[in-house]
Amino acid sequence: MALQDLPNELLLLVWDFLEPKEMNALILTCRQFHNTFKSLLYRHAVEHCPGIVAEWIGEKGKVHTFREFIKAGGDVTTNPQTTPLFSAAKHGQDEVINVLIELGNGIDIKRRIKSALTTAAAEGHPSTVRLLLEAGAGIDMRERGVEEALMAAARGGHNEVVMLLLARGANPAAVNYCNRPVLSYALEGGCSRATFDLLLKSTPKDLLDTTDDGGPTTLGLAAQRGDIHAAKLLLAAGASLNAGGRNNTPLWLAIEEEMEDMARFLLDAGSDVNETPMQWAPIPLAVDMGLDRTLNLLLARGADPTFVLPSGDKPLDNAVSNHYYRCAKLLLDAGALASYETDNLDEMLYPLIVMDDDMAIPLAEKLAITGFPYNGEALLWAARNGNQRIIEPALEHGADIETGADFDPPITPLMVAAILLSLDEI
Repeated sequence: MALQDLPNELLLLVWDFLEPKEMNALILTCRQFHNTFKSLLYRHAVEHCPGIVAEWIGEKGKVHTFREFIKAGGDVTTNPQTTPLFSAAKHGQDEVINVLIELGNGIDIKRRIKSALTTAAAEGHPSTVRLLLEAGAGIDMRERGVEEALMAAARGGHNEVVMLLLARGANPAAVNYCNRPVLSYALEGGCSRATFDLLLKSTPKDLLDTTDDGGPTTLGLAAQRGDIHAAKLLLAAGASLNAGGRNNTPLWLAIEEEMEDMARFLLDAGSDVNETPMQWAPIPLAVDMGLDRTLNLLLARGADPTFVLPSGDKPLDNAVSNHYYRCAKLLLDAGALASYETDNLDEMLYPLIVMDDDMAIPLAEKLAITGFPYNGEALLWAARNGNQRIIEPALEHGADIETGADFDPPITPLMVAAILLSLDEI
């Protein structure tokens, strides 16, 4: 006997022993099973996995399935973040939202729909945003829910949604809990110039320099993006060149993102080249990143090559340790040695010769010019590498070639040179 020929009573007994996947497979077998078990399948979904089903309905826009789910007693409000309303808003499924509005089903649609508005705006669904506004989310366009939707759309770079909300009366000067304006979100999200210009005209001057807990100002975000057009407009509107928390001033951010043209623009506009928010400054950042062109720009604009970090490190130390030869040379030429004691320079020269003769030569030449002595270990390695450009000025300034490294017995530079010469002859 074929399965479909069994009495419904027996089929229902079989149903009770099936797993969810098997239930669905059985229903798809033939129309008879679909008609017999459809209501049972929905009832199973309502009892065992309502949230998953509701979210799936909203995502896929299955209107017929949604109606059947509600008929079976599905609670579409249990978890606000997995209801069909929020899922449909996220995926732009307007038909599902229309069913919710049409059926009601005891849902506090006016309250929940305002939160769904932010979801739809963040995902950039203008038709869904329009539908939610018409359904009651935008009764008061100046309330917090609408402002959050506007900021979400701006952060996502969704120009059409931003313009729609503004056209419906949303507040263009809306701010978040830290007084960060919509304008800042629009810049972060990469909104069009038309959107940015419209928001800028409505943003009070005192909001241009507000940040999220010490983060970038709106001008700082423009610097990060290398958007000189926006930076010009912001400065013309009164934005501060040096506002921002630690490591978040516009000049710092331009250097960090390797926006050399933006850094030059900010310096031309009057940025403090020696700004020290939390005892930091642009010059060590340029050195740490090996940006010799930017470092040259900063030095040319008056940056202090002797700047000392809170840790005691200096830009020249970092150039040396990172083998940034061009940065080291620029700092040496700018007078970075002025902040060093003789012993510290000797200590710096030794590892340079060990690691990289080319890096050591500029420093060695500076040492020779200023008359600082060379220690034995530095000469030892210079002799080992056969680097006459280091040895000759050292000897001219009275370096002791008999001073050896701390071995037992001592090994002197002269001994190393002699050994190497003997090996060459062999």
